[in-house]
Amino acid sequence: MGSSTSKPRKGHEHPDHLPKVGTPANQQWEHETHKKVMFGSTLGMVMVGVVAILYLAIHIEERRDRLLAFLNPEEYQASGGYQQLQGLIAIGSGGVDGLGLGEGRQKMLYLPYAHTDFIFPMIGEELGLRVTLVIVFCYLLICLCGTLIAMNAPDRFGMLLGFGFVMMITLQAIVNIGVTTSVLPNKGMPLPFISFGGSNLAICYFMVGVLVNIHRFGNPLLEMASPALRRDIDNATSVA
Repeated sequence: MGSSTSKPRKGHEHPDHLPKVGTPANQQWEHETHKKVMFGSTLGMVMVGVVAILYLAIHIEERRDRLLAFLNPEEYQASGGYQQLQGLIAIGSGGVDGLGLGEGRQKMLYLPYAHTDFIFPMIGEELGLRVTLVIVFCYLLICLCGTLIAMNAPDRFGMLLGFGFVMMITLQAIVNIGVTTSVLPNKGMPLPFISFGGSNLAICYFMVGVLVNIHRFGNPLLEMASPALRRDIDNATSVA
């Protein structure tokens, strides 16, 4: 009788250039392959999104006019660039100290939607550059604190939900401030917590409340600190 061991059939041999399954080298190869696939997929989606946005911006007349007004505001100062130019005039008129609360002139039928989408230039005109910088700092603080809360969420759902709410508030503020200062093309979007309107304010308060709840049931930030930092905090608390 012949030997019971059979030779592997042709075409089923393990390739020499691939690591064997289950070995650390194979796990590392799978991890690197997964990262490459994810990077390629993300890059492809970003490129498709950019192409789609450019297509919509060029082939829809209203959006094309907004984009042209953003690129050449002086040429469209009587039409598409009027609102952003008036916003810049308001910010420039306020200077560092502002004209005083309630003393703004651009809201007197010069700047459209001065109480909603373009309230940021009115703050700059009446209260000055210092207050506008304080507002920007507050939004940065919300972004930082919300990110830390999301990172220490008790589960993955809480982490994703927290990040989503933080991005909704932060991106809304970035777009509004960018539009009113002529850094971004005109897009009707209110300033969170400040613009007139009950629905947007209620949604922003709801998102902040969810973030506070995630922080309440999340992992304490002190547990992630280094032992030296914990010791310093304990010493400072005991001294106080």
